[in-house]
Amino acid sequence: MLELGPDDDSPAVVNLLVKVATAPFAMLGRLFGGGEQMNYIDFQPGSAVLEPSEHDKLSALVKALKEKGKLELDVPVTYSPDLDRTGLATAHLNMRLLALSQDRAGGNKRGKARTTTNTAGSTGKPKGSAAGAESGGAALATSSTRPAQSDASADSDSPASAIMDAPAPSDPALTDPAQRYHLLVALYRAELGKNTTLPDLAKEIEAGGKKKEPPPDFGAANAELEAALLQKMPVSDNELQILGKHRARAIQDVLLVGTDIDPSRVFVIGSAPKDATDKDKVRVELAVK
Repeated sequence: MLELGPDDDSPAVVNLLVKVATAPFAMLGRLFGGGEQMNYIDFQPGSAVLEPSEHDKLSALVKALKEKGKLELDVPVTYSPDLDRTGLATAHLNMRLLALSQDRAGGNKRGKARTTTNTAGSTGKPKGSAAGAESGGAALATSSTRPAQSDASADSDSPASAIMDAPAPSDPALTDPAQRYHLLVALYRAELGKNTTLPDLAKEIEAGGKKKEPPPDFGAANAELEAALLQKMPVSDNELQILGKHRARAIQDVLLVGTDIDPSRVFVIGSAPKDATDKDKVRVELAVK
């Protein structure tokens, strides 16, 4: 705490006190690092994973909490209905595509293993292996609507808990436009029926067959397929609330776990849903008590 002497009522000192009262985090940022906006912790839509830059802000806050023994923080439960609903639905979609890709890869490996064990005189191709791989993938895509729940989560009643706390998958099957396209088509047909008409751009690609000139616009076709599939993956208000709790818990963990800071100094508080965003991210705003 800043103590004033009898003559410390100069404009400079008064201005300093005003800054401390109205912008405490700016002052803390200058003292301990982390920047003047260290109270703003941004998350990707649909995620409770802290990015490195946000983790660094919280590390600076840990220093401030240790140095300023009376400092207390409020951590609000925060989510954006618009951004997070789309973000969670996209995360569900990516997990299903990844599961389908892995299932197909597993089916191919099993098929190759069976081929090498065929007896002499066989054709070297297990009967029905291709159909088995395809039907297995479709069955998984239809039944595995959401990934397994996280047992460690206090909100394990949410099927989205595991997704919220996991980094976005970076598998080439999801990031390569052509590979992603074929997975999206397979999932689209599994969801809506194999004879269902594809969206216009995907229909053009399929009609083009193996022609490579001009190259297919997989990006635009993927956007159409994803828009249709995301409508089949609704996100409940309960999942949004749980996402907000996971974010607050992620922040609280950095501030308290292994830091010897008294847990009573970091409060998780309720918050109404809001669209406090920085561009395309969801912002949690910490407050000094």
